[in-house]
Amino acid sequence: MTHTSDAVWNYFKKSSERKTDSTKTKQQHFLATCNYCETTLSGQPKRMKAHLKNCPNVPSEIKEKYSLNPENKEQEISNNNSSIEKKETDIKIARAFYANGIPLAVIENPFFIQALYQINLKYNPSSRKVLSTSLLEKEYKQVSTNAKKLVKNANYICLTSDEWINIYQESVINFMITTSQPIFWKALEIKESSHTGKYIAY
Repeated sequence: MTHTSDAVWNYFKKSSERKTDSTKTKQQHFLATCNYCETTLSGQPKRMKAHLKNCPNVPSEIKEKYSLNPENKEQEISNNNSSIEKKETDIKIARAFYANGIPLAVIENPFFIQALYQINLKYNPSSRKVLSTSLLEKEYKQVSTNAKKLVKNANYICLTSDEWINIYQESVINFMITTSQPIFWKALEIKESSHTGKYIAY
C-alpha cells in the first residue's frame, strides 16, 4: 500500500504536486488538507491520523476510529495472554507442591527460581505467601467441588475411616468415600480421645 492509498486520504484533499525539501531538489510527501477544518499538513498517514483524532470538526465516529492505537491493542492482548499464562503456570506449580508435600519455602529458594528461569525467563514465580493463601484456597475449592460432584453422581458409596498421627504427634481420624475411585473427604483432630470403634462411630 502506498502512502496515498491509505484510507485516511478519504478525509483529506491531496495536493497536485509533492512537497519538496529546502533545496527544492528532493520530492517528499504530497500536502494534505483536512476536509473538516482546511488545515494543511504533510501527507504522512501517521500525522494525518493524529490530526483526525484532535480536530474539533471531525465527526465523532471518525475520531473514535483513529483514536484506537493498534500497537497498544496488540500490547494489551500480549499482556493479557502473559497474565493468563502466568496464572495457569502458578496453579500447576502449586498443585505439584500440594500433591507431593513439598515445603512451600522451596518456591523462594534461589536454586529453584534459577531452574524456573531456565525453563522460562519471563516467568516470575509466586511467593510462599501466595502459595499458602490464595492459590491454596482456590485449589481447595476446586478439589472440594470435584469431590462433591463425584459423590453426587455415584450409584453407590462406601464410607471408610482410619487413624493416624500427624507430624505434630496429634491424633487424627481420616474419612474416605469410595465410589469408582477413593475420595479423601475429611480429617478430624480428636486430641485426647481414643481411636476406638465406638468413638469413630459416634
